[in-house]
Amino acid sequence: MVDTVVMSNTAERTVNSDERTLNTAHGEHASRQRIRLTSRGRFVFFGLPTMALVVGVFLMLSALLQPAQATTGEPVTAQGDRLVEVTVAHGDTLWELAEHYAPERDVRDTVALIQKHNSFDGALVPGQKLVVPVSY
Repeated sequence: MVDTVVMSNTAERTVNSDERTLNTAHGEHASRQRIRLTSRGRFVFFGLPTMALVVGVFLMLSALLQPAQATTGEPVTAQGDRLVEVTVAHGDTLWELAEHYAPERDVRDTVALIQKHNSFDGALVPGQKLVVPVSY
């Protein structure tokens, strides 16, 4: 189908009605074309989502394939000792607590662990809660 268009200078222009045209800001006609992506645009449009998908699949598979680790629910030191919470009684010392709760370990090492786990280097106060390594 062919239409006749009358322009402002009284000139006639024949336009195919199947051709899509777009009015620009200056009143000119421009053919509507497909958008062409640059290499950067293709990377942003296709590459980044693909990389995100690959990372997501990797994380899901690594979480599913990781072996389960059973715990007793009690904290453990790097040496494998359990940690228990002890309430300090009147007259208790770090040395006595270390001897009582870890008898087969060097007392000095146990005292150092108690100080490390409790961020403690001062005097004991009755009623104070301490985390102490236990090795029975």
